[in-house]
Amino acid sequence: MMFNDKLFSFDNSDANDIIQQNNLLKLLFEYTKEPAMFVTDPAEGFRFVMVNEAVCNHFGLSREQLLRCTPVDFDPHFNLEDLDELAILMDHYKSMTFEREHLLPNGNIVPVEISANTFEYNGRALVVGYFRNIETRKKEEKERHKTEEVKRELLEKQYQKVFENLADSVCILEIDQQGNATISAVNGAAVKASNRSPYAYLGNSVDHLFPESKTAIFNQHKDICLETGEACFYQVSFEGEETLYLDISMTPIKNSLGQIERIVLVSRDITLQKHKENLLKLREQEFRALVEHSQDIVIRYNTQCQRVYANPAFLRVVGVKDQTDVLGKSPNEDRLARDVGLQMYAHIQSAIKHECCKIVDISCHNGEEEVCYEIHILPEFDSENNLTSILTIGRDYTQRKRIENALLQSEEKFRTLVENSPDTISRHDLKGRRIYLNPQSEILAGKLYKKILNSTPAQYPGGREGINYQNKIMDVIRTGRKTDFQIGWKSSKGKKFSLISLVPEYDESNEIVSVLAIGRDITLLSNIKSELEASRRQLRELSTYRELTREHERKYIAREVHDELGQQLTALKIETQILEMRYGNLDPNFKIQLDRIKSQLQNTISFTRDLVYRLRPGVLDMGIIPAIEWLVDDFQKRTSDCRCKLIVDSDKITLSDDIATALFRIVQESLTNIIKHADANSIEIHLKKQGKYLTLSIHDNGKGFDTTKQRKDTFGLMGIKERAIMINAELLLNSQKGKGTQIELNIPF
Repeated sequence: MMFNDKLFSFDNSDANDIIQQNNLLKLLFEYTKEPAMFVTDPAEGFRFVMVNEAVCNHFGLSREQLLRCTPVDFDPHFNLEDLDELAILMDHYKSMTFEREHLLPNGNIVPVEISANTFEYNGRALVVGYFRNIETRKKEEKERHKTEEVKRELLEKQYQKVFENLADSVCILEIDQQGNATISAVNGAAVKASNRSPYAYLGNSVDHLFPESKTAIFNQHKDICLETGEACFYQVSFEGEETLYLDISMTPIKNSLGQIERIVLVSRDITLQKHKENLLKLREQEFRALVEHSQDIVIRYNTQCQRVYANPAFLRVVGVKDQTDVLGKSPNEDRLARDVGLQMYAHIQSAIKHECCKIVDISCHNGEEEVCYEIHILPEFDSENNLTSILTIGRDYTQRKRIENALLQSEEKFRTLVENSPDTISRHDLKGRRIYLNPQSEILAGKLYKKILNSTPAQYPGGREGINYQNKIMDVIRTGRKTDFQIGWKSSKGKKFSLISLVPEYDESNEIVSVLAIGRDITLLSNIKSELEASRRQLRELSTYRELTREHERKYIAREVHDELGQQLTALKIETQILEMRYGNLDPNFKIQLDRIKSQLQNTISFTRDLVYRLRPGVLDMGIIPAIEWLVDDFQKRTSDCRCKLIVDSDKITLSDDIATALFRIVQESLTNIIKHADANSIEIHLKKQGKYLTLSIHDNGKGFDTTKQRKDTFGLMGIKERAIMINAELLLNSQKGKGTQIELNIPF
């Protein structure tokens, strides 16, 4: 806009200056297009006393019409009482800006922003002001508000989704003017944790969230939150079957006026974390107790190689009582030998430089003996992986080293023994392959040494003996039990026999890693054993032959006695009877003499008959069952205080004469032994068939005996065993003191 220079040229006189200024202000007031400017008189109900062209254009009225109007005429929400209140406010504040609405003659209502100031003119209090049509701005604000509302609703939905799916329990607390908290919302985690309906919380006080004992703690921290306007945190525990620990945070939410209207209460279950912390504390206590009472030396050094901790074990080694004597010092300042301190210093410096673990062995002399330590040097780092310290753990392994040296010496002696042993010694792996042969094995193998090494017994010597050898090795690997067996093999000098002992060998984890085979040449012993067995077999055959011969002789003598002597005695008996008939009445003395002869003759006949039965009972010719029945009857006649019972499961048992005789003699000898030694009152003899065997069982309830301590002069049992061998029978003898004796004989037939 261009102005005339004359307009701004003023005379120095005050009157001209004032006139020109008034003219300038009038022009400015009159022709200002924006904003609409006006002057009102509060004394006349805020009537317009001056308006510019913009006001006329706004209302669509002339200046003369407007000067007869007041703001009440255009504001549908304004009345005279409001004007009076406005006058008081203007008088107090002098300047005000506020928004109102104007009703235009065309019926439109438009929003306006009014700024007004009070001033005095010629002793009158007037109000000058201006207003702008803010309809466009309101529309923009409305659109912006609508957009923000949509965004807010979207964010609220997102927040609600997050709110409902949070793993932590969340409660929204509404805060009233008195600072009381009321539950307005709870998420799913809170409902699940309490196992109650969400409606049980809504609209209620926080007493529904916490037990009475915990409400006071909550109120205390709530008040702090309300006073400071900042988030508040605390932890609380709930006793029950299992203690529950919660980490609780309260975050205030303020409105547009800066007032706290809500508190977001977040409760997180930290029970597991607490248990871990408690466990960690316990482990730390246990570790400290372990370190403090450990026999191992535990020292911590800082990065300058100075001690910051030393346990009592180290203090005992260096001979001090207080940690202050060793803390802050480096290893080369110890009371130990200087070379030991220098070694430790160098190792720790190396660990600090390279930040790596080390294991070193250090030995020193304590005045009496050499002491050996195994030192573990361990770097320690912080959470950002920066080296903070060096931990050293030293273990006295002097005793272990002595044992190792002793083991080395023992191993050397064992190796010398193995290398010079006359026995063959080999080591087999888990597949049975030979992985070691001692010199004696190498000598015996000769040219086959390379072939035998790394071969299995199944490959060499092979055959049935080799497969059996291989199977024995596999059995030892599977069961872990030592075993012995005999093996035969051919050599250039003929048939050889060896006794093989297989012993499992274990590693440090007690796992079998190999099998040691020790072989001893028992060819001479085997030959002697074979000869001895042949000699025993010959003796047994001779004994059998002798027994059979004796039985045949008994049978023959019994037959001869029965046939010849029996007939002679019978003839004599007949002759005495004839003499008695002819001459018995002639002489009484003769009759007495004849009766005496007859009596002696009868005794002789009875003795002869008994002798015949002892030598060879004729009942044997009737079969084994009648023969044993005869023995039982004869036993009962001679021993009335011992009951003897015979049980036979088969009606007919046919045996050869030799077997029947041996079986008869065994029963006879058994009954004789019972009479002599058992002191029994009940005997049971059981004879039955079992498949291809005939089983004879004799059981008494006598005093029994210890079968492991049989007397060497017990010929009765020896005779029973010999007769069992004669008929290829299996004899089982079972007896215990106080529980009787049982003999069982299994005879193949």
